[in-house]
Amino acid sequence: MISMLLLLGCQVNQGIFRLHVIGEAGLSDEFADGWTVELNDAYSYINTIQLNDIVTDEVTFQTNGSWLVNWLEDGEPLIEQIVPQARWDFSFQHAEPNDTATLLGNIDEDIRLSMIENDMGMWLGGTAQKGEEKLEFQLGLKLPIRYTDCTDGGDGLQGLNLLSDSNDIELTWHLRHAFFSSLRYGEEELSFQALAEADQNGDGVITATELGAVNASDVGYNVDEQALSTMEQFIATSLAQGFRINGLGLCTLWVI
Repeated sequence: MISMLLLLGCQVNQGIFRLHVIGEAGLSDEFADGWTVELNDAYSYINTIQLNDIVTDEVTFQTNGSWLVNWLEDGEPLIEQIVPQARWDFSFQHAEPNDTATLLGNIDEDIRLSMIENDMGMWLGGTAQKGEEKLEFQLGLKLPIRYTDCTDGGDGLQGLNLLSDSNDIELTWHLRHAFFSSLRYGEEELSFQALAEADQNGDGVITATELGAVNASDVGYNVDEQALSTMEQFIATSLAQGFRINGLGLCTLWVI
C-alpha cells in the first residue's frame, strides 16, 4: 500500500521505507490472578507520521490523512514509500477518530461507527475466563497522544535507521499493557480481577463507562504519580505506553 506522503526534501541516495504495524497480543497463562484473556478486536487511529532532520528538526516528509488499524492482523505495510537514505527523527500520532480514515485490515463496521460517534481513538474487545466465570470486555477509549523522539530498537539510537536501499520498520503495540496493574516500568503484573469487579450492572460485559466510575487507586493500581483517577484513564494511559519501534525502541509521549 503506497501511503499518502508529502515529500518535502530529497537526497541523491534513496531507499524504500516500509512501516509495518503489529499488535503483540500473547496473553495466555500469564495472569497472576488466574484469569485467561483472549483478544478479539484491537483498533486505533494513527495519523501525522513524520520524518524530521535529526539535527535541524526540519520536516522531511509527513503523512496526509489517517488510518484505522486492526492490530490483530498481519497485512500490508501502513507506509511503503521512497525516502532519502539517512537517519531520521520519527514521530506519529495516536489520533482521534474520523470518518475518512483509510482502513488497514478488516474492521467491524458497528465498532467503527461507535468509535466515531463516541470520539474513541482506541478500541479493545475480547473475553476473559476464570473457572466457570466468563466475561466480555468492550473498551472504547479516548487518549490522543503524540509520540516524538523515538529510538530505533535495532541499535538503541534516536531516530530511524533508514540508510539502506530497503528499510523495514516495525511499529508494535503491546496490547498486554491494557491489563498491567502498574504504570511504573519493572513493576508491571498482568491482572484482570479489577476489571471483572467493574462490571457494575452484572450483565457480563465490561465497558469503558463502567471503568470510568472506578477509582484506579482504590483497586490497587499504581499510577506512578501521574494525574489519573479512574480505571478508564489508567488503562488508556497504560495502552499508550505500549508502543515500541523495532522491538525495544521507545518514544516520548505527549497528551494532545
